[in-house]
Amino acid sequence: MTRQRYIGVAAAAAALGGAAWVTKVAVLAATDGEEAFVPSFLYLSGILLMFLGASWVGVRLAGDRPGWVAAVSGVLSSLLVFVSYAMVDPIAKAAAGGGWFEDEAGILATGLLWLAASLPAWLATTSPAPSARSTT
Repeated sequence: MTRQRYIGVAAAAAALGGAAWVTKVAVLAATDGEEAFVPSFLYLSGILLMFLGASWVGVRLAGDRPGWVAAVSGVLSSLLVFVSYAMVDPIAKAAAGGGWFEDEAGILATGLLWLAASLPAWLATTSPAPSARSTT
């Protein structure tokens, strides 16, 4: 698997993980904050997908460096999920107000952050190559 392909697959995983967290909050909003199987499943699948998918950041930053550099930076960049949540959660909770949403505001904000950061990286690797034919 080429690095570009890996970046695309990992970015897709991170984007889907972010979408799972956003969906979790939407499900909680629809059920008035009642915990059930679906929100728990979305939380766990989201954190797992974002943790594994966040490696795209390190591999992309490694560029053309040797494979071991890309591997180490990919493993270390998986920790960005926890760092981003720790940074975003207090800000989101302060802005959220009260109620059950206050507990979920950091999850929503972190999910949106990873979705917004990973979706363009994924789409950049899946766009078709421009046609060599002339359109005129």
